[in-house]
Parts: sequence; C-alpha cells; structure tokens
Amino acid sequence: MHKLTRFLHLPDDYAVNLYLILICIPMVFGYLAIQKGQDNNWDTRNYHYYNAYAIIEDRLEQDLIPAQIQSFLNPTIDLFNYTLNTKLSPYWAAFALGSIQGINASLIFVLFLSLFRSRPPRLRIGLAAIATAAGTYAPVMMGLVGTATNDITTSIFVILPIILILPVFHSLEGEQVHSRILLWLISAGLILGIGIGLKLTLVVYGLGFILAIVLSSPVTGESYYRVFIIGVAMVAGVLISRGWWMWYLWQTYQSPLFPFYNAFFKSPYYPEINFADIRYLPKNIMDHILFPAYRVYKNSYTYLQHYHHDIRFLVIYLLSLVWLIKFILLKRLSTARGSAETVDSWDRTYRFLVLFFILSYIIWQLKFSIYRFTNPLELISPVVIFILLDKILRDPFHKLVGFVGSVLLIVTIVNIPQWERLPFKSEFIQVRVPVLPHPANSMIVIAGGRPWSYLIPAFPPEVRFVRVGGNFFKDDKPTRYLELLKDTVKSHDGDIFLLSRQRFFRQDMNRLANFSLSLAERQALPINSAHEPPGLFLVRVQKVE
Repeated sequence: MHKLTRFLHLPDDYAVNLYLILICIPMVFGYLAIQKGQDNNWDTRNYHYYNAYAIIEDRLEQDLIPAQIQSFLNPTIDLFNYTLNTKLSPYWAAFALGSIQGINASLIFVLFLSLFRSRPPRLRIGLAAIATAAGTYAPVMMGLVGTATNDITTSIFVILPIILILPVFHSLEGEQVHSRILLWLISAGLILGIGIGLKLTLVVYGLGFILAIVLSSPVTGESYYRVFIIGVAMVAGVLISRGWWMWYLWQTYQSPLFPFYNAFFKSPYYPEINFADIRYLPKNIMDHILFPAYRVYKNSYTYLQHYHHDIRFLVIYLLSLVWLIKFILLKRLSTARGSAETVDSWDRTYRFLVLFFILSYIIWQLKFSIYRFTNPLELISPVVIFILLDKILRDPFHKLVGFVGSVLLIVTIVNIPQWERLPFKSEFIQVRVPVLPHPANSMIVIAGGRPWSYLIPAFPPEVRFVRVGGNFFKDDKPTRYLELLKDTVKSHDGDIFLLSRQRFFRQDMNRLANFSLSLAERQALPINSAHEPPGLFLVRVQKVE
C-alpha cells in the first residue's frame, strides 16, 4: 500500500493520479508567475534583493542601513531568491519561484483529503479540488505569486505542520507517545519553527498552533507533554533558520532581534521602544468587531493595502456566529429537558483547525492587520468553511450546496490586487549608473525613505552607501547608531553624493543639514532605472564646517 494513499485513506489505485496532481499543481503557479511579469514590488527594491547581495558581497559593515529598518531582517530566504535571480534568467526564476509557492496549493489539496476521510474517495477529491481552487484564488496568493515578499513561500511552513499534526489527534485517547507520534510532533514543530525564523510575522501562526492544540486536547499530562515537545521543536526550528543571524545581531548590536522589541532588549543602538507598524490596526472596539467586513468593499483599509476585495473572512465570521447561536440554543434545550448528552461533539481535527484559524486571525488582527500576512488563513479558509457547514447543517446535500455556494460567493467578489511588475528582460536588475570620478573614495547618501537599495549592486563595489533618513529613525533620539552615522559622514575624506529625485530633493537637503551636509554643486548625474519613473540622480554635497 502506498504511504500517501494510506495516510489519506484512499485506495491504492488512486496513487498514480494523485502524485501527478500534486506535481502538476505547483507548475500552474509557475506559469501564472510568468504571465504576471517580473517582480518589481516595493519590498524587493527596498531590501529583499540588497540584503542577500550584502551577505554575499560582505557589505554588512560597509553600508549603513541602506534598506532602512528592513536592513536588519533575516536574509536567509532572500539568499535563495537572490540565487534564483542571478543564476537563472528572470523568466525562469519567476517560474521556479512561482512553482515553489504553488506547493501551498498541493498542501491544501492534501489537507482536505486527510481531514474528511469518511467521505467517498471521488467526492472527496472533487471537493478537495474546489477547496484548493478557492483557497488559492485569493488576494495574497494570486497577487504575490512569483514575488520575493516571502509571504507565500513561508506559508508552506504553516500548512505542512497542520497536515503533520493531524495523525496525533487520532492517538490522544490515553495512548502513550510512541516513536511515530513523536516523529509527527517533532516534524510539525520543527518545520513551523523554521518558518518563524525565516519570517518573524509567522509567530502569529506559531501561537495559534500551540493554543489550538492545547484547547483541542484532553486536559492530561500526556497532552501537555506533547505540547512541550512541539514547543521545543519549534524553538529548535527558529534556531536552525535564524540562529546565525540572531548571533550576528547580538554580537554587533547587543540584541538578537535588533532593532525590534528594544524596550526589552535595550540595545544602545536604537531607542528603547518596540517598533510597530500601526497604520492598519483597528482604531476602536467597533473596528475590531466589524473588521472582517472591511475587506469586502472599497475603503481606506483596502485602498492603502493594494486595493483588494475578499469576503472569505466575513463568511467564516458569520458561520461561526451561526454555529455559536445553534450551540447555545441546543445547550439550553438540552438543559431544559434535563438531558446530560453531549450537545455538539466535534472531531478533534476539526476543532483544532477551526480554533487555529480563529485564534491566529485574532492575534493577527491585534498585532498587524496587514493583509499580506493572512496568506495561510486565506489558503485554509475553504476547509474551515466546510467544517463549519458540516457542524451547522444536517443534510449532506445541504452541506454540499452550502459549500459550493460559499465558494462561488468568494470567487465572485474577490478582487486581486495589482503589485508592481515589469516585462521580462535579460537581467533582473536593469539599471545604468553614472561613472564616478573616484569610486574607491566615494560615499552615496540616501536621505529619505524611498526603496533604493536595489541600485547598489550597479555601482562599483568600493562605493559606500549610508542612509540618514527613513523608517529606522524615531524623532532622531540620540542612539549609538545615530552617532555612528554622524561620525561616518564626518570622517569620510572624499566625494559625497546625494541620491535623490526632484520630488524629494528639498526635504532631502533639509535632512542632510542634520548631518552637517549641504549642496556643493547643482550639476546632477542621471541614473537610468527600468524599475521606476525617470528622474533619479546623484548630486554632489559637501561637509559644512
């Protein structure tokens, strides 16, 4: 018997077709990535490309925060994307990255099959195909496929642990942790931990995962022991993917997560605050209650985050309320009749997945509310909808109609956001820079918050880049890093240029005044970049004594 068909409780004669489906699905997303064009999004230009380049070319000490606060994010996964874009043509790099991201779709297909094992095989496969299509036809997955934002790529490290933990719930009835169950626990925790280490925002799903397991398991020492194993494995995973970078930050800036959570770590290189992007957070209690509805129509929330529509979260929100009302009514009816029977029993795997979704969503809404970070929830949403309908409705036909109707509603209303793309060329970075008279003794200063670190590889490697403005700075509070920047500019003995464009030039010059720099000459040296509108230039500046 094939291991995969045994895991999914399918007949062996399904094995060949099943493997073909799981292999071909990711290639569909590779094709979609090519159709959308070359990645040119803000984050790629700001830090994804440069951070990997800085590691490979040993520029961590040469350049100072050229990618703003994102200069300090773990570059491990960016090294992979950078390798694709430098070793392959942009066309094939997009196909390869899109195909890898398409693994998410195969995992959703497997997740549905593994959850609903009591259904007939053909019906289950058909419903799994519908759930996969609806889960992936979503703003994040379809909008970002083939891009280096890593939100889709790292979702693999969330969906796979969900699949791996399911067999554990079938052994919770008093069974000891034997070797196979131990393997599932360690594998799930380790993979999720690796994902968190690669992209810290996945901690939302790490917390949701642990809490869902605790609330889905019987209150026994054995259950808590399993949670402990997962937690230890998760920490080990974080150290595997992030340990080296945490050590570098600790050695250099006295904080393993620098500059984040500095109210706790108190690195002298950054103000003692916890950096947070609060632009999209709900403003009041009513916002929190109605938040799932905000993604359904055009408003400031959807407009500011690459204008998109999506009703799947509202559907789950409403279905959850319907189930809760039904549960309360049945509970009161049972109490009135004096019955002690269980009102509504849940399969533990169902309970785990629904709790994981709800808890992760709540944590995300409280901590970020940035829609890109919901990709794992978008992916599993059709599966959660199917579970809720299964608990609300009794008739199998009504459940099927309700599921298909919900999916049709989702795909009808969804609006896929348009992220910045380019036509494919022979090189990923398409930039022409001016010839500098003394590159070995030149410094280029960036004064604002524009995503310009992608330009650095086009310059001679000796040129040093220093950013004196952007999102790293908090009211210019005195810190050791600010002192380092000022000392670096002051001690530089050679040419200094400002990288700017006309729109930002005046405010950039005002910023340079804080670092004792002023305009030396008005003759600008143009920079030609296919990645943004014309108008980039270098202009010589000088130190003010």
